[in-house]
Amino acid sequence: MKRVLTIKPGMTRKALQAIFQTEGGLSTRAKRTYVFQDCPTFKVDVDFKPVEGSDQDAEGAWQDENDEDVIVKISAPYLGYAIMD
Repeated sequence: MKRVLTIKPGMTRKALQAIFQTEGGLSTRAKRTYVFQDCPTFKVDVDFKPVEGSDQDAEGAWQDENDEDVIVKISAPYLGYAIMD
């Protein structure tokens, strides 16, 4: 649990992915659910701010995730069943 609680707003997606991995299901570059690598029933929901200078499509939607995207908000850890695609 101590490792889970080390992730804070202001850190990058890359720092988050050292402890968590992406979960299946619907997500966007700006909002995604992650599961703890050591115990995937521990989950967090994370909101990101895309890094400056990132690519956008014609409608202004952000493209691919970037390791330097910044965490804006992270939920408290919670338990949940696995979601697989």
